[in-house]
Amino acid sequence: MRDLIRIASFLGEEGVVFLSKALGVIGLGAHSLTPRPGDPGMVIATLAQGVSQFAIRGADNVYCHVDQGALEPVADELIATLVPFSSRGSR
Repeated sequence: MRDLIRIASFLGEEGVVFLSKALGVIGLGAHSLTPRPGDPGMVIATLAQGVSQFAIRGADNVYCHVDQGALEPVADELIATLVPFSSRGSR
């Protein structure tokens, strides 16, 4: 590893790419940090955001017709997010 870092340091800015490719061969290279819709972090973030909208709208202990109209698309998104994890999503 020390020798790989030395080689990378001589390559300057391209050294990072070299090091990532060299380490990628054994599964230790840089990984994509761009989440996709089905990734666990995105699922959790979507659910947390939706639940927070329900909590904000229900803070007064009432879901009025205005709240229900605003929460309908949120509920649809939550359901769409959860369907792949339910028995209904596997049919």
